[in-house]
Amino acid sequence: VGRMATGPSSGRAAMQWPAADPAAPPETISYAHLHAAVCLLSAAWRKRGTQPGDILCIIYPMGPELLLALCTGLKLGLVVCVLPPLGADFLSNRLRALQPAHIVTAKRYHTLLRDWYGDIAAPIADTILDEPQLQPRSAAATIAAAQEASASPLNLHSSHSYGATDAVLCLCSPQRESAWIPLPVSASAVYLGALCDGLLLGVGHRGSVVAAPEIHPLQYQPTLLLLVLLHGGTYLDIQATHLSGENSPPVRLPGVDVLLMSAAVRDILLSRRARALREVQSWVCALTESASSLQWKDWVTQCQLGDVPAACAHYDAACGGCLLFSLRGRGLPPLLVYPSPARPFALCDPQAETMAARGSHGILRPLPGACGLLLIEHAGGYVYGGTRWPSRSGHSLSAAEVEQVIGDLPYVAGAAVEDEV
Repeated sequence: VGRMATGPSSGRAAMQWPAADPAAPPETISYAHLHAAVCLLSAAWRKRGTQPGDILCIIYPMGPELLLALCTGLKLGLVVCVLPPLGADFLSNRLRALQPAHIVTAKRYHTLLRDWYGDIAAPIADTILDEPQLQPRSAAATIAAAQEASASPLNLHSSHSYGATDAVLCLCSPQRESAWIPLPVSASAVYLGALCDGLLLGVGHRGSVVAAPEIHPLQYQPTLLLLVLLHGGTYLDIQATHLSGENSPPVRLPGVDVLLMSAAVRDILLSRRARALREVQSWVCALTESASSLQWKDWVTQCQLGDVPAACAHYDAACGGCLLFSLRGRGLPPLLVYPSPARPFALCDPQAETMAARGSHGILRPLPGACGLLLIEHAGGYVYGGTRWPSRSGHSLSAAEVEQVIGDLPYVAGAAVEDEV
C-alpha cells in the first residue's frame, strides 16, 4: 500500500463499493487515501499499547472499515484474525480459542461479545481499539493530517517487517473439521500465495478489478484482499443484487477483470433472470461447487458469458490462498485441476491421513495443515471427488460446535449430531 500510495498510481482505487444512489458512480478509497488513514489509525492504536506479535481480532463485514483495520494491524506487526459478525455463539467459540489481546469492531456489534467478556477479567474499554473511520474526512484532508502527524516522534510512515516464518494471520477455516480453531498463517505463505494466486486467478497486472459477491468470508478473507493489494488492483465490494439488475435504475459497475462466483449467487441470478454481465472479463467458481454443470451452463447462457474465460479453484485463506486450480477455458471451467505452485502437499490415504495414498486417489493434505478434499488422479491432474467429512459447498459442518451451542440451552438436557452416510 505504501509503495502504491507514493507512486504514479496513488490515485488508483484500492476498494470500490456501490453508492447509496444506484445511478451514482461507486464510492472509492484510493491507495493514497488508504495509506494516510492507516498512518493516522496506527498512531491511535500505538497509544493504546499495541505491540508487534499481539493478536488482533477484526470483527467487521466486508467493507472499507475491515480493509483499513487489516492494513493498520499489519503495519503495526500484529497477528490479525478476521471474523464476520455472525452471532454471539459463533464469535464466543472462536474468541475463546483465539484469546486476542485487542479487538476492533463497531459499537453495534458489542452485544455479540457478551459471552466472551464474561470469561475474561479485562474491561471492554481496555480491549476494544479505536474504530477505523474514513468519514467525515476527505481524502485530501486525511493525507494532510497524516503528513502533519508524520513530524511527531511516532514515525508514522514506518511499518513492521515480519520474518518469513512469523505468523501474520490467525484464521478459522470452514474447510476444516474443527472450524472454530484458529490456524496461524506465516508471512511467507501469505506473500508467496498472493504472488502466485494473482497469476492463477488472472490478477497479474496493475489495475485489475476483482469482485467476489457474497463468498464465504472465512474461506477467502483476508488473503483475497491482500492478493488484490499486492498486485495493485481494486477490490469491488458488491452483492448479488448489484449484478442481477434488480435495482432501478441499475447500479453502475466498473469493468470486472475477475469475478469469483459461488453457487448461491449463481442461483440468485438464475431465479431473477439476471441481465448479461458484459463488464465481466473472466470468472472463477469454487472447485467444490462446480459439479452441477447444468446450472452453471444455464447461468453462462443467461448472462452471455460463453466467450469469457472461466476457471475453477479451491481457496482456503488458512493455507494462504489457492490449493488447487484449473486452466482457463471459454464457457464452463475445466474439471481437471492441478496443485498450486509454492504450496507443498501430500496425497494421503482416505482412511489414515498420516499415510501416503496407495492408489490413484487420496485426501489432499497441504503441508503443514489438513484438508478433507478427496482427489482422483487423471490425465496428469486431479478430479475432485468430494470431502472426507460432512460438508456443504465444501464447508465443514462442525458437529461438536452444534452440540455445544444446543446443549447450553436451558431447556435442553443434551445434544448429539449423527453423520449420515
